[in-house]
Amino acid sequence: MSDAAHARSSGLLGNAARSLTWGAYLAASWTWCIGMFLPTMLIRDFGGWAFLAFAIPNIVGAAAMGLVLARPGDSERLVAKHWRALSFFSLVTASFQVFFMLWLARSVNFHEAALKDPAVLAALAVGLIACALAVARESLAAFSGVVVLLISIAAGIMMWRGGTLVPPDMTAPTGEAAARLKYLAPVCFFGFALCPYADLTFHRARQAASGGAGSAAFVVGFGLMFAAMIAMTAGYAHLFAGQSLAAGLARAGTSGAWLVVHLFVQLLYTCSVHARAWMDFRGQTPEGSRVGWGIMALALVAIGIIPAAGAVADRWLHDPRGWDAHELVYRIYMSFYGLVFPAYVWLCVAPTRHGATRVTKWHLGVWAIACAVAAPAFWMGFIERREMWLAPGLGILLLAGVVVPWSRKS
Repeated sequence: MSDAAHARSSGLLGNAARSLTWGAYLAASWTWCIGMFLPTMLIRDFGGWAFLAFAIPNIVGAAAMGLVLARPGDSERLVAKHWRALSFFSLVTASFQVFFMLWLARSVNFHEAALKDPAVLAALAVGLIACALAVARESLAAFSGVVVLLISIAAGIMMWRGGTLVPPDMTAPTGEAAARLKYLAPVCFFGFALCPYADLTFHRARQAASGGAGSAAFVVGFGLMFAAMIAMTAGYAHLFAGQSLAAGLARAGTSGAWLVVHLFVQLLYTCSVHARAWMDFRGQTPEGSRVGWGIMALALVAIGIIPAAGAVADRWLHDPRGWDAHELVYRIYMSFYGLVFPAYVWLCVAPTRHGATRVTKWHLGVWAIACAVAAPAFWMGFIERREMWLAPGLGILLLAGVVVPWSRKS
């Protein structure tokens, strides 16, 4: 083989390895408590087709972000313009994972023999080390994603062998369920198509893996790896049909320990890579350090408040819908990803991509007013479960995009 041919072969292998490792990073960083639990709630409430309404826009929207921002400098400019909003996205996301970890810890019987299995403990220990490395060293974040993804795959195999993973019934919904799902699906598309642009870990991957290798990482990471993770969620959704998180884990039997490993390691990895990405990007903007440390202080306060809030909710909150109090908090958290953040991307990020050099008070004002006006409709749709209200709520946000002049210069 000539030197030129050898160089081309080495380059192809290097690009393939980069695409796979960063693809694993993206898949693991996006496997939140949303991807690992929201489908169980949707399948419970609407049937198997609700999983498609969740999965298709999620996979396509996340992969598309890497293709839309493929040109050199696109991601860098977006992070610089919207550092405060993207940092707040990481704060909310990390606190969401911490909330779910605490909910998970309260739901697990740690005295069960399955949780003392050496293989389970070894997988958990390796996962914890991988998450620690992802925070400690920027260069190890992608490698740690490969390790975390392999742990989840191993957990999925063990759950499959234990009979825990069962495909959901994909019969088309009829009647009221079909009508309700019809209103929910467009909101899923709106949220999952736009939220990726606010995610610092996506920008970290897009900037680290440039060119075609980076684009391939987004396609493989979401089209294959992340798709496998949420397919596993659909497989264990039957455990939580009409059940609390604790009851669902108990129904899993000996496989429940592997489900706990999958959930806990992925939750911790998401927190780890958001912290690492925040530290990596903090110095890229003149105000990054000042704003960044302020947001970190808010994060510490939020993490301190969450356990107390959960205890108070368990003791005093009675939900007339019959939900666990934690599910109500979970749904309120989801309002950030169904309303607040996608509306910001729609009204502040998209209009400034090729127009204004910065976000103006005009952009922020339209965004704040649109969210305030749409919020009651989203509450009725997501909390009161009257999904028909989602149509006017989403309509308000879309029409607000007409109010924001897309060519306005700052």
